[in-house]
Amino acid sequence: MQDERHRVHEVEIIPPGADRQRAGADRERAGAEGQPGLGGDGFSRGAPGVKPLPPMLRSAILVAALAAGLGLLALLVVFAATIALIAIPAALVAGVAAWAGMRWRAWRGGRVK
Repeated sequence: MQDERHRVHEVEIIPPGADRQRAGADRERAGAEGQPGLGGDGFSRGAPGVKPLPPMLRSAILVAALAAGLGLLALLVVFAATIALIAIPAALVAGVAAWAGMRWRAWRGGRVK
């Protein structure tokens, strides 16, 4: 692991327009050998396999996904608690107001003992 940190890696610098030159060379080669990416029978063999992610990166992605899920859950709980803190007292006040209104009408109607 320590040796990899000090290793020098070569980097290929591709000048602008080089991809067009390479595409032209691929077309010329395809004329002689058939289409690139196809087998001898003319069927595609599919894209080359994708290298699996390193375990450390997979772990980091998993931790980030779990953190995002827990964050959304926390926001949902806070939102629900806020609604409850507003709705419960409002329901209690409405109930007391309804009870007081019924008692007032009963008293005004002379039905209260």
